[in-house]
Amino acid sequence: MTETVRAPRPVAGNLVPAEARGVQLLDGLLVGLGGRHVLLPQAHSSPPGGRDRRIASGPRQKGWGMGKYNVRPDIDAAAEKAGPAIGSRREIENLPSVLWAGEQVDMLASGIYGGGNGLVALTNMRLVFFRHGMMSQKLEDFPLINVSSVQWSAGILMGTLSVFSSGNRADIKSVAKAPGEALSGRLRMLLATANTQVAPPAWGGMPAGAQDVASRLATLDQLRVAGAITDTEYQEHRTAILNSI
Repeated sequence: MTETVRAPRPVAGNLVPAEARGVQLLDGLLVGLGGRHVLLPQAHSSPPGGRDRRIASGPRQKGWGMGKYNVRPDIDAAAEKAGPAIGSRREIENLPSVLWAGEQVDMLASGIYGGGNGLVALTNMRLVFFRHGMMSQKLEDFPLINVSSVQWSAGILMGTLSVFSSGNRADIKSVAKAPGEALSGRLRMLLATANTQVAPPAWGGMPAGAQDVASRLATLDQLRVAGAITDTEYQEHRTAILNSI
């Protein structure tokens, strides 16, 4: 059993060397190193009544809180909306380096894709999966213009976000349920808005397929104006859309 005793108050000319007791002085508190703790009064004067003051030790305060990143306003707001489910601090701090000019982050979540955990970011232009490791990075993006549909399936705590893009399916797994549901719902809304941006002509004689092509071309034009895609990418996507008629 560890014994704790209070040593006599040292007086001038009769100081007891700390080394002799095998102790370490920490601001007036001597902690024994050999199973015997010796508490000496602090160098400060004692308050009336002879009671010595002690340094109170409490829980260590964290200097960084979940959802408080100070990266840029849109990213900070998205991280705060996602709440404690977000744990991809490194990815969030480096996210601006992979965003396009004029791209704004709407929602964030974390998930597993391609064998690694990373950040899922929904912007006004695309869905991005970003993993920023110590030795390598992984970036997979799905421009909204190429996304045909999205599916969300969830268990009690986690779910899978399935994205159907350019004839392929990508499954982002282990997404926390609340942010995953919110992100998938928002993505569906963006896709629906993109498909209805162009109003049908006044005569109403355009077939449904032609309306879809016109909407996709209009979205493509907007991405080009915003600088989200290069002229080469614009021509490639435009040719692919026209060839699909």
